Amino acid sequence: MRAQCCRLVLAVATACALGLALNCAPCFAQAGAGAPVPFVRIGLARQVAVQVPKDWTILSGAQGRANGTIADAVGGVSIVPAPAGQTVNLLHAVSNVQNPYAAVIVNSLAQAPVTPEQVRRFDRSMLLAYAASFERRMRDSLKTSGREMLSIDEPRLETIGGWPAIAVNYVRTGAQGTIYVQHFDIYTPDQELLLILSCRDTARGVWLPLLDRVRSSIVVGE
Repeated sequence: MRAQCCRLVLAVATACALGLALNCAPCFAQAGAGAPVPFVRIGLARQVAVQVPKDWTILSGAQGRANGTIADAVGGVSIVPAPAGQTVNLLHAVSNVQNPYAAVIVNSLAQAPVTPEQVRRFDRSMLLAYAASFERRMRDSLKTSGREMLSIDEPRLETIGGWPAIAVNYVRTGAQGTIYVQHFDIYTPDQELLLILSCRDTARGVWLPLLDRVRSSIVVGE
């Protein structure tokens, strides 16, 4: 099982190319105690769907080039199929392309290193082994970009979209302040999804209600 944890964390570090397939419908969601925030349901490749705030911006891959707002996606922007058997970035959306205070990333790994049933049986020692490897690799990865991890929470098992997920929260440095990151590895029979939700650490109260809505909206296999 520890070998499975190592393979699992290696999968997390895989670099991804953009593969965005959008089928959108508008919807609304309540964020905290404020007014309802308009969300859009986006149908991604590989039978994944998620809801994202309508006025956010879609980025077209690692280069960070603006590709249009979520609202534009309702009209059918950037319909690109994800190649079978490849690892792809299904979605990268930010709250503001010039100064992103919050972001959502969804990556898909074609073959998960462990099955959903195996993940459901992970005990605390297995989760801690996963977290130790995850932390080591994330620290190395952040260091290459001049950033560092400031703190990390103990991992936990969650259920997202009906599938088991390993969740790890951590705080890292950023170009304009510290960033709070929620990292979820979601395991299905056909793929491993990496859901990464991040926001400015000092603005958690503003962004976490919206990011929680994004997380709870994930649908896989429909």
